[in-house]
Amino acid sequence: MTEYYKLKYIITETFYENMLDENDTIGQASGRCLVEFFSELDENNIESVIVISTILARIARHEAKKLKDFLKE
Repeated sequence: MTEYYKLKYIITETFYENMLDENDTIGQASGRCLVEFFSELDENNIESVIVISTILARIARHEAKKLKDFLKE
């Protein structure tokens, strides 16, 4: 269970670093997280679910209307 929280923390930290330090938009920050955590996404396991759910939760928190962009994927 600690691995879950560790990965979730790293993803959340990366998301906000991209937004605040790099002045990325929410879309850019989430896109960069998808790229940075591609290896976890590519495994199609619980880590993939953690990555997607954490990124989508950040988008929903800040700009819920952007979630519709993920419907096609």
